[in-house]
Order: sequence, then C-alpha cells, then structure tokens
Amino acid sequence: MSVICWDGKSLSVDSRVTDDTGRMATRTKGFVLQDGSLFAGIGTILLVERMRGAVQGLRQSVDLTGMNQEDIDSTLCVWIKPEAFYLYYPFGDLYSIGKPEDVQEAFGTGAKYAVGAMLMGADSYRAVEIAIECCATCGPPIKTFVLGQGDPIEIA
Repeated sequence: MSVICWDGKSLSVDSRVTDDTGRMATRTKGFVLQDGSLFAGIGTILLVERMRGAVQGLRQSVDLTGMNQEDIDSTLCVWIKPEAFYLYYPFGDLYSIGKPEDVQEAFGTGAKYAVGAMLMGADSYRAVEIAIECCATCGPPIKTFVLGQGDPIEIA
C-alpha cells in the first residue's frame, strides 16, 4: 500500500505504509543515505527500515525475524546511486536495472497510476499526486528527492 516513483531525475514517495502491527499508518519511507544515494521502499515499513540498515552497513544482512512470508514477498526497495538504479529484495538480492537517468518506473499499489501520469508527461511528484488521487491505499504527504541534492522537498 503505497507508491514510489522515479522519473529519471527525481524520486517521489507518498507516506502511506503498513506498520509493524499490520495497520495503515503515515510514515517516511524515502531516505537520503549517508553517501548521498537515495533509498525508498514499499511493503512493511519495519522491513524497509531493516533493509535500509543493511545497505548502510549497519547490519550484515536483512533481519527477517518476526516477518511473515506475505510481508517479505510484498516488500521491495529501490536504491539509487549515481552509477545505477537498483532493485533490492529482503533476502539480499540486488539487481541493477540501468543508469538512473535511463529509468522511469513506479512501484506499489499506486504504480499503474503513476506510470500512466509519467507517460503523459508528469514528473515524479505529479505522478505520485495522481496516484494518491486514484488509489485509496496511497496518501500524503509527498516527499521528493533529487540525487545528490541532500534533504527532500516535502509538499503536503
């Protein structure tokens, strides 16, 4: 339940998440990492946060303790570095799908709306805004990140 969207230049995320009790909540799921790369995820926020810790070197691997198979199967993160756009899965699988500037993609329950918006010329922010309008499981506020520019822009 959520949407994350990359338009080749910026990453925008909504703030609707599944918390550790399985309930809908509002939390940040997009981050600027210490090296300036961008990281965001869909799925259970606890698992997204554990995956972020693993890529930052805080853990050897992703701690799956207490996670059920449905949580694991529904979680996916994107890790955007200057040299590559990566898909990152809970078991530690990391796949490069191209250079960031060559990728336009969205993930989550609102992805089809976001992709459609981008096909019509929307940037990542507007695409997430449209996904929120069309998908009940997506919600504000929206945060937008630009690779190499530090703190996100937050628009309610």
